[in-house]
Amino acid sequence: MITARLFRGAVALAAAAALALGASTLATAAPTTAAPTTAAPAKGAPAKSAPEPVLPISSDGTITTAAELAALPRRTAVPARPGTGPSTKDGSVHGGDAFGQTLGEVGINAIIGADDRYRTTPTNWWPPTATVQLTRLINGVRTQYCTGWMISASTLVTAGHCVYNGGWFSGQGVLVYPGRDAGSTPFGSCGAVSFHSNTAWVNNRNPEYDFGAIKLNCTVGNSTGTYGFFWQSASLTGTPTYLRGYPCDKPYGEQWASYDQIRSTSTRLLYYQNDTWNCHSGSPVYTYSSSFCSGPCAAAIHAYGGSTNNYGPRITQEVFNFLLSWM
Repeated sequence: MITARLFRGAVALAAAAALALGASTLATAAPTTAAPTTAAPAKGAPAKSAPEPVLPISSDGTITTAAELAALPRRTAVPARPGTGPSTKDGSVHGGDAFGQTLGEVGINAIIGADDRYRTTPTNWWPPTATVQLTRLINGVRTQYCTGWMISASTLVTAGHCVYNGGWFSGQGVLVYPGRDAGSTPFGSCGAVSFHSNTAWVNNRNPEYDFGAIKLNCTVGNSTGTYGFFWQSASLTGTPTYLRGYPCDKPYGEQWASYDQIRSTSTRLLYYQNDTWNCHSGSPVYTYSSSFCSGPCAAAIHAYGGSTNNYGPRITQEVFNFLLSWM
């Protein structure tokens, strides 16, 4: 009896052990039939965010949207346009300061080899008439600090650091003098209504986007004429170039120019050996050799100097559309 009971107990224990072993085996085998644990997070992981688009921005906080830029007409060039000559009916303030002081906004200058700049005097012909001396008040003194160029009746283009340099130049008494020739101001002066640049320059100081514009309280561009501007995807290396403006190593208000060619083309910058100095920032780098832009047409905005080449932002399709939005 005892032996039988022991035998039946041993069988029961063995059966229980077998059931336990089977359960354990199933428990460990189950995960091998499931989907790999690394696949689930990948399936639901957020997509890598795209870089934020670069957009035009102004001193009043207005940002032009990507949709608004996309709605602009598809063009490759805005032709240059001669003006009607000096006029007292363009809304500008005629007269103004006779002389002030010169000061480079950023220490950027580069004479490469012999200085080949030449003075333009008189400035009563186009496009010197459409080339603009930029001034502002520093400690109460009117100071020449950059150059600009007219692209419409009331808009000039310049370098980004001439409108935003750690802050907008609003409230700094900016006055501009188109076609100035030392003490002669045939078109008088205009004040700034608003300053414009782009988010890549304002937020990140990206030198490839160092360009901007000023909207004026006058329509002097009708009298001075305007520069054209264009973009093309092909290389511009070898294209003849002029660069003109108001350098601060020369007497106040004198307009100087130089001639060279595009030495190197990159995606967003053009390199040239036109000689420059402080206050040339914002000058037009222009040519008469574009096959689809008539007259003096800008290919870049001068911004920087170097030991081998000077350079500035290239007018790409993107930059071209920004300029269109400010006209």
